[in-house]
Amino acid sequence: MKISMNKNVHYKYYGLAIGGCYWLFDSIIHKLAFGEDEFEFLPSDVNELWMRTLIVVLIIIFGFYIDISTKKLIKKEQEKLEVYQSTVLAVQHVLNNYLHKMQIFKSKMNKCDNISEQDVEAFNALIKEATENIKKLSNVTEIDAESIIDSVNPK
Repeated sequence: MKISMNKNVHYKYYGLAIGGCYWLFDSIIHKLAFGEDEFEFLPSDVNELWMRTLIVVLIIIFGFYIDISTKKLIKKEQEKLEVYQSTVLAVQHVLNNYLHKMQIFKSKMNKCDNISEQDVEAFNALIKEATENIKKLSNVTEIDAESIIDSVNPK
C-alpha cells in the first residue's frame, strides 16, 4: 500500500476552521430550531457556552493531533526511504565490484581456446541479467517487501 501525503497540509488549520464552522452553525441552529429572539454568536447561557466551547476545543485538539501524527509518519517514511536507498547503494557497490571482476575474468577467458561458445554466451547473459536486476532494484518507488521482490523477479 502506498502512502502518499502532502508535507504542506496543516491539519491544525482544518481543525480550527471546522471548530469555527461548528460554533457558527450551532449558533444558527439555536436561532432557527429553538426560535430564539435574537442571534447569539456568544451564548448567554453558561451551560450552552461551556458545551459548545468543549466541543470546539476537542475538534481543534484533534486537528493538532492529526497534524503532529502525520508529520511523524512522513518523517518515518522518509527515514525508511533513506535506509532503503543506502542499502541499494551498498548492494550496487558490492555487485559492481563483482561484475567488474567478472569482466576481468571474461577477458582472460577469451584468451583460452578450450571454452565453448555456449559457455561464453551463458556467462554474458549472467552479467547482463545481474546488471538489469541492479537497475530494477534501484528504481523501486514503493518501499515494501512485495515491491522489492517484484522488481527483481522475472515476469
